[in-house]
Amino acid sequence: MAMDEIDSTPRPTDDAPTDPAPVTGPPPPAPSPPAPSPATDDVVIVPTVAATRPQLSLWAFAAFCCSLIMCFPPMPLIAPILALFGLREVRRRPDRSGRGLARAALVISGVALVLYVGLAWAWHVTVRRPVLDGPLPALRAGVDDPAALASAFGRPESADEARVFMRELVRRYGDIQSISAPAAAPTREIAVAMNAAVPGGLVMAYEIEFDRGGRAAYASFLLTDPSGWPPRATWGWLVILDPVAGDLLYPASSSGEVSRVLAASSPAVTEGEQP
Repeated sequence: MAMDEIDSTPRPTDDAPTDPAPVTGPPPPAPSPPAPSPATDDVVIVPTVAATRPQLSLWAFAAFCCSLIMCFPPMPLIAPILALFGLREVRRRPDRSGRGLARAALVISGVALVLYVGLAWAWHVTVRRPVLDGPLPALRAGVDDPAALASAFGRPESADEARVFMRELVRRYGDIQSISAPAAAPTREIAVAMNAAVPGGLVMAYEIEFDRGGRAAYASFLLTDPSGWPPRATWGWLVILDPVAGDLLYPASSSGEVSRVLAASSPAVTEGEQP
């Protein structure tokens, strides 16, 4: 009977799915991530730019050089123009330098211009204007105040001689009207010879107009203190040429120097001519 009993327990077949066997032990390691590419992940490529030094502006450099040559008068006028071109170039072009040189040129040339203007004004007031006017102010002042004439000629102690000179001048020619350069000025050779006769002085030729006509005259102009500031100048002597009544000279102590000047002012006698 036991053999005949039917086993009702289901049996697995080959087609039926089977459960996997339990796995014992540690789990398998996880797969490692791919290694980073050294060319793309770790290295950061930074473009390098070569550092270049700005070039010096030639305009600024030329302006600075010109401003240093102050002894040549046009340079303080040229330097500011070049400096302005230099500043404009530096402002428009970042690769240019020289702003400091251009500004320094402006300052130096400005100081030089102020000095030139001051020197020119002092020279005009103390030398040029008196030479152009001649001794006219001194002669007019000497009519009423002979001491003023003596002071203008640097001889305040000769007021009495100045009084005699002015009295004779007015008696001969009348009142003084004007003074000007002569129509026929001495030639350059004669002028050089005349000035050579007066060391440290300048001989000037004038035409003085009086009530009774005009008279030629010579006067010496002296810089008494050329190294001082402002320079001081004075008249050395005055001679009014008068071939009829005789030359009128002030002061009389300058007769020797005046004689040399008059000899130099005479036209040279050519060879073969009789004096």
